[in-house]
Amino acid sequence: MSLAGKNLASGHNAIAAARYRQIAIKDKKVMEKKLFDAISLRKSTRNYTNIDIEKKAIKDIENFTSQIPTLSNFKVNFRIFKNEPGIIDLIHPLSSFLIQAPYFFIVSCRKEKNYLEEAGFQSEHLILYLTSKNLNTCYIGGMIDFIALEKKIHLPDNEKIIIFSPIGKSKDNFFNFFQDLQLKTCMMITGIDLNRKKLNEIVFHNIWENKDIVNIEDKLLEIFSQVQLAPSWCNIQPWRFIVTDSKIYLFMANPNLKDEILGHKNTWDNDYRKFDVGIAMSHFNIAAKYLNFRGNWFFPTEKDYDKLLYLKVPSNIELISVWDKSL
Repeated sequence: MSLAGKNLASGHNAIAAARYRQIAIKDKKVMEKKLFDAISLRKSTRNYTNIDIEKKAIKDIENFTSQIPTLSNFKVNFRIFKNEPGIIDLIHPLSSFLIQAPYFFIVSCRKEKNYLEEAGFQSEHLILYLTSKNLNTCYIGGMIDFIALEKKIHLPDNEKIIIFSPIGKSKDNFFNFFQDLQLKTCMMITGIDLNRKKLNEIVFHNIWENKDIVNIEDKLLEIFSQVQLAPSWCNIQPWRFIVTDSKIYLFMANPNLKDEILGHKNTWDNDYRKFDVGIAMSHFNIAAKYLNFRGNWFFPTEKDYDKLLYLKVPSNIELISVWDKSL
């Protein structure tokens, strides 16, 4: 090939590469919008039809799980499987309303540092993707024999199931309404608040419990409004934030519930509040990317822990992560 021909071919390749990059950026923005929109649409569904899901849709879901971002390059494992009698038998009778769902997914991983935050962060991305596809879900951390399920699906010995969820279409009928009413009544009896916390109950400015948030920029308050919609076990909403000029500190608060109510654990003695905080981190991250708010989540360093004294954070409050606005 002549020099002119090589230059022409090289030019065509550069143009093609640029087009692929533009398509990739466009696709990324489309997905960011879908996930952002799904935040306000998602809800926990406790009653399902047995309408099947197309194989292509299941394949798309599996492909999406490979694209889910992580907080620290620690990837949890997603497994999607079709409903079958052996699975149904492992579900507690009190959760029998879940058995009609045609598919389920489980999230499993090794026990490593911050594994629960990672599991919550990555799982919520999948939940929101399913919501964008008009599929319904519901986190199940209990009411199922995880040990028996781990054996049934031949899970590696060094992995444990963290969460389980049906996938399907909601059965919009009186029974569904009754299940929601039953759950809410149970939560009220145990003294659990059903309401979403106000922004100034979860977001503080510069120091702990400074509820004067009027000087926080509007874009950031919009992001926090998406965090308000994050689900949590028994609606305890354990996340708290302190906003400073350069960083946002994320904490896990003690919801002051009885030990037996907090005892929602599996074979690793998991504190599912950390899973819930991971969900809140995913809402923040998705909203921040969509609204072009600069920064990323990082797990704290010694310098961040040293800062807690100046932030007037109580000693029983755990620092989980830090959003660095400069990166």
